[in-house]
Amino acid sequence: MPHMQHIDELIREYFLFRGFTNSLKWFDYDVKADKDKGFRVDKLVEQITQLVYSYDLATIRDLWSHFENKLFSKLDQDVSSAVKKLENSLLKFYVVHALTNNRSDKVYEFLTKMTNDIHVQAEWKDWFMLPYLKNIEENPLFAVYFTKQWQDSFLISLHNFLAIVYQIIPRPSLCHYEDDANKIRRLQDEIDVLKQKLTDGVSQPKYNTVSGSFSTKPPLDIIDDFYTVSQENSNNTNTDTSMKSLRTLIRTIGGLPTSPILGKQINTKRISQPIPTTAEIGFKKHVATTNSKLSTSLSTSPSSCIMMRPGSTSDSSRRTVSKRSISLERDSSRSRGPRDTSLDNLDKRLQKVPPFLLLSQESFNEHKTRITQCWFNLSGSLIASSDNDGCLKIWTAAPSPKVIGSTNLKKIVYSLDWFKTNDRYLLLGCDDCTIILYDAKEMKISWELNPFKQSTNLRIQCVKCGPTDSTFICSLVSKDNNKLLLYDLKTKKIERQLILGNDDVAVTCCAYNHNGQLLYAGCADGSVRTVDLRHSEIVDRWTPHADRLMCLQLSPDHNDCYTLGADKKICRTSMNGNKQSCVWEVNVKNDSLLQPNKCMSQAFTLDQSGSYMLLCHSQHNGGNIYKITSTGLSIVLSLKEHQSVPIVCDWSSLNQCGTCVTGSDDGTICISTLLTP
Repeated sequence: MPHMQHIDELIREYFLFRGFTNSLKWFDYDVKADKDKGFRVDKLVEQITQLVYSYDLATIRDLWSHFENKLFSKLDQDVSSAVKKLENSLLKFYVVHALTNNRSDKVYEFLTKMTNDIHVQAEWKDWFMLPYLKNIEENPLFAVYFTKQWQDSFLISLHNFLAIVYQIIPRPSLCHYEDDANKIRRLQDEIDVLKQKLTDGVSQPKYNTVSGSFSTKPPLDIIDDFYTVSQENSNNTNTDTSMKSLRTLIRTIGGLPTSPILGKQINTKRISQPIPTTAEIGFKKHVATTNSKLSTSLSTSPSSCIMMRPGSTSDSSRRTVSKRSISLERDSSRSRGPRDTSLDNLDKRLQKVPPFLLLSQESFNEHKTRITQCWFNLSGSLIASSDNDGCLKIWTAAPSPKVIGSTNLKKIVYSLDWFKTNDRYLLLGCDDCTIILYDAKEMKISWELNPFKQSTNLRIQCVKCGPTDSTFICSLVSKDNNKLLLYDLKTKKIERQLILGNDDVAVTCCAYNHNGQLLYAGCADGSVRTVDLRHSEIVDRWTPHADRLMCLQLSPDHNDCYTLGADKKICRTSMNGNKQSCVWEVNVKNDSLLQPNKCMSQAFTLDQSGSYMLLCHSQHNGGNIYKITSTGLSIVLSLKEHQSVPIVCDWSSLNQCGTCVTGSDDGTICISTLLTP
């Protein structure tokens, strides 16, 4: 990361300016103990080499663990194999260095301490023979590791890999200040250049060979109908002429070819006239007044335009005026205001156009009891819905919504999640602690398991499929015992239990990060805890709510976390800033979502751009679509269809059409189709 040392100096300067001497001392202390060495890769590789030469295995492992938690966890899952290969190469580099210097005690110490980590890896199987071999550098299994070429290649690969990682990981906003300043400066320069070109094109006269004079008409590439209106108004100040220019502009907006780009022929020969005498000026004023009176009488008498004989001069000049143009002229003649006011009103009307157009909205009463879950699959082609009677239905969203399959599970589905890599399967968590894999194509249960069927107090709170579909999370809650379990999807067995700290807290909702290595768990105490699934440890924690979390969703770019709590608030937390202070929070007006005796619901969801939110709303008995701003939510569209209060919703976008689904307390499913900009 460039400019990091310069940013450190800016922070020091700010602390001194504010008089924060204690903060400055701790800042300098942390900088000296910085494991990343100011993000200077050459210093990091040098540090690792020195640790190997000094046989400091504990510090090497601690430093690599720091890299995994802070850097490698933000990478895609595909890079994990390269990270593991580099880690093994580093450990082999350590062992080879010890053998080269005849430090067999360090080799024995390494094998003793690392046995639990490396004995399950096939590539380390032969390395346990090292203490019993002689002339190891000549052994064909290990000879390559003793060559200088392999050691130099490893150090170069490590240097390049760390350099790339530091370049691609997300950086705090402060690190972008110089890039943003340069971008703003560059854009301002471009604006200045374009303004200068526009000024030169309008103001510089062009020589007209026909008239032998200069014309101030701008080039065709910047001519539009606004220029035509201004030219006509400057030549004649008569009110009727001004309104005619405005009507010309309106017809252009309606699609008639009046601009030069669309086909209107504008006279480009502007021949300069000699300066008229005083007598000529008086005569022209008289003619203009007479013509104005005649034009006014004709324009105020519609029959004079309709009853003219074909072939006359007046008829040929008005033949191109359509009926819609005449109606526009009549409407404009009733209320004649200044042109600027009309354009301002037109601009205000355009600003009020909503970003979404509601194309259709249909209600279905396929369910007879309260909707518990309602979700789209990843492609948006199917919808799965469940109710309190244990009925699971699969819908198609397009071209017309309809039920294509139904199954009576005879158990309430408390949580539902589709697979991320296969639109065919979905995972169900039921009230009797049963986990079901359902095949939406065959409309049948593929398998189900219930490892806690003897426990009557436990119930499944949520299930969540990982992005790779190799694992899934299951949260079980009870009054005395709460469990957060990581399941292996292939073996259908518990891989391990995740511990969220010393307090026995229930996980009510959760979400994976993009590569499935981190889990954001929303808890019953109002906190969100970030769990590293590889090491089963908490790496971050913040408390956005005073009561239990109901819903949690990450923005598509994973820069923000949106949470709904039982304190009737939606909070937006920045993942790149101070998580202890929310970006904003808004109140929720849907009390039915917050009743503790009912299962959790997906009460809000984001669109695929992360710019809009669909939220269930009790006052309108439907979903509201809000624009997400820097200070909160701004409503843009209301979906009013339910007779009862909606409690669950989801949103899927396909091409330029988006589909919203909402489920209510009385079992109604409402599917709305939107046209997006």
